[in-house]
Amino acid sequence: MCFIFPYPGIGDFVMATPLFARIMTLFPDAECHLFLREDTRFRELAEQFGFTSVSYFKKKIGILEFTSLASKLRRMKFDRVFVLREGIKYKFLALLLCIPARVMGQGLLWVKGHPYPDFAHFTTRFFLLHPVIELSESALGSAYRITITNQAYASSDSFLAGLNLKHPLALINPGSWELSKRWPLEHFITLAEMMVRKRLFSPVFTLGPFESKLEAAVTEKGFPIFKGGSLTELAALTDRASVFVTSDTGPMHIACCTRARVAAIINRRAVMTVRPLQSGAIILSTEPDCSMKCENCAINCLEKITPSQVLDSIEKSGKGPGQ
Repeated sequence: MCFIFPYPGIGDFVMATPLFARIMTLFPDAECHLFLREDTRFRELAEQFGFTSVSYFKKKIGILEFTSLASKLRRMKFDRVFVLREGIKYKFLALLLCIPARVMGQGLLWVKGHPYPDFAHFTTRFFLLHPVIELSESALGSAYRITITNQAYASSDSFLAGLNLKHPLALINPGSWELSKRWPLEHFITLAEMMVRKRLFSPVFTLGPFESKLEAAVTEKGFPIFKGGSLTELAALTDRASVFVTSDTGPMHIACCTRARVAAIINRRAVMTVRPLQSGAIILSTEPDCSMKCENCAINCLEKITPSQVLDSIEKSGKGPGQ
C-alpha cells in the first residue's frame, strides 16, 4: 500500500505520524510506500520512519503530472492507496486510481480531512465504491513518532558541552514559516533576558535554515544559537532541555516528542487545529476578538502576550525533566 502526503511542513508530518502508525498496525504484513512533494522539509524524518520506500513528486503538479503519478501507482499494483488530502486536484488523482482499481480488484482508501490526530475522525470513503475504515481520535492517540539516534544525542551533547551552562537549559525557537504565526522577536529576546536575570534558565536560541535574518539581533545580545543541525539533532537537544518556548512551527511538534515542556505562543486558529499535543504543554493565546482569518490579518494579536506572562506560566507549570 502507499500513502500520498502532499504537505511540505515539518509539523504536518509529525502530527500525521500516529495516523501512519495506526494504519500500519491495521495492515502489519503490508509494504508501505510514501510519496511526498519534492520541496518537503522533513525528508530526514520520513526516511527513518520505517516505510519500505520514500519517493517524491513535483511541488506544482498539474493534470499531466497527476496522470503520470497515477500510472506509476497502477504499475506498482498497490492493494490500497491512502490520499491524505482533500481538494479538486487530489480527488482527480483518486478518481484516476479508482477506475482501474475496480477492474484490478484493488482497494482505494480515501482519507478525508487533514491528517491531524486531534481531529475527530478520518473516514476512508470515496464515492461509496470501496470499504470504509474509520480511524477515531482514540484509536490514533496523541503520541507522535520520531526516532532520536545515538549520533544525534552525541552531536547535541557536544554542542552543549561547549556552552558551560549554569542553569537548566531553555530552548527558544522564535521563527515560523508564516509571519502571522510569529511572536515578535524582541519579545523572545526580552524573555531570555528575564530568564538570565532571575537565574531560572540558561537560554539558547534555535534557528532554522531560512531564519538567518533573525540571527543578528540574537547575537547582538550575546545569546548562543543552535543552527544548521538536522531535525533529529534538534530533537535530541530539546530532549536535554527543561523548556522549549516557541511560536506555531514544525519544531513545536518535534518538541512534543521530547521530555522538554513545550510553551507555545500561538494564534487562536492554531489552538483549535494544530495545538501541541503534549501532556502538560503550556499554551498561550489571545482571545478571538474578530472573525478575520489570522493569515489575512494585518495585526499580529500575539503581540499582546507579554514576556512576563510567558515566564509566569512557565514558572507555575514547573520545569520539564530534561537536563
